[in-house]
Amino acid sequence: MKIADAGFFESVRGSRRILLIVFGGLGDVVHNVPALRSVRLNFPQARIDVLVQAGGAAILRECLDGFDHIIPHYARQAGWSGRNLRQFWSLFRARYDLCINFWGSNHSSLVALCTGARVRLGRQPFEVWKKGWRLCHTHVAVYPYQAEPMHVQWSSMLEQLGFRVDRRFALRPDAQRFAATGLEPALGGRYIHISTNAGDVVRELPPALLAQVVNGLARRLPEHPLVLSTSPAPRHQQFLRELLPLLERPPARVLAGTLDTGGLLAVIQNAALHLSADSGPLHMAVAAGTPSVSWFIENRGMLEYLPSGPRHFAFVVPEKRAEGIVDIAPAAIVEKCVELLSATPAGSAPERAS
Repeated sequence: MKIADAGFFESVRGSRRILLIVFGGLGDVVHNVPALRSVRLNFPQARIDVLVQAGGAAILRECLDGFDHIIPHYARQAGWSGRNLRQFWSLFRARYDLCINFWGSNHSSLVALCTGARVRLGRQPFEVWKKGWRLCHTHVAVYPYQAEPMHVQWSSMLEQLGFRVDRRFALRPDAQRFAATGLEPALGGRYIHISTNAGDVVRELPPALLAQVVNGLARRLPEHPLVLSTSPAPRHQQFLRELLPLLERPPARVLAGTLDTGGLLAVIQNAALHLSADSGPLHMAVAAGTPSVSWFIENRGMLEYLPSGPRHFAFVVPEKRAEGIVDIAPAAIVEKCVELLSATPAGSAPERAS
């Protein structure tokens, strides 16, 4: 295994078949978009496939042009299934010249090894004590973690290796997708979207506190209809059943697990403001150019995902609690929403990233 340097791109620029491995959650996949776009920029004639954690496949199909195959990968907690083994055989038969593994886990590193690609580039993981990745790549990129947003890290890593990079952290809008969500066209650019849940309870506002936020928004910003959404997961559906009776008036729409990933993106892109925990929908909002208010638990890697800029505000609580995030006053969240919307009159489309 070699440490990849500024001459790496020149050594692989003749690659005709390329596989990109993108694992992690939905937010990680969204943060990978600039790096993926950059690889296509540098290999305009190559066949480029993307192996992505199954939950993120739809967002790449919706938002990226120019890739030959977006291949969903169904990972298990431990071990590989028969489906995984058949997929690895298919990847091996594709005879890739170059495999770029953006994710530093042992699992993704073993997948890279299974491709049999002539050149396999990995990134040194944050947990340097891991050993599997060292045996699976022909080259490794070394770039620091935690000091920059993840999309900046991946783009800068490629630039360090001699690639031209497209740093735009942006997702392409799709008007047809918005029409398919069932929201009335007249709502576009006016409504406040609230993603009620995250991947685990500790990152969420409990139903009683979120109800106070929703009720406060309805009173303070009556010109902005409220749209709530969540996933079909049983826990998220139970959360909605607890939340809705606490609301003083019904939201304009409740999308209770009816949206696929592309539909969720369309709802977020066309909102005047997005509210959520530290979760995939928040990172979709940042990349879509939609202003956001969010809540985070302080942690050592927070800067990798914390939104920045005048159109985004994140509340940060100092510690994790089993019951969720209870240390933020609902009135403070409402006030921050009022501030962010003050420069965006109701009925006007929010500014979009190009």
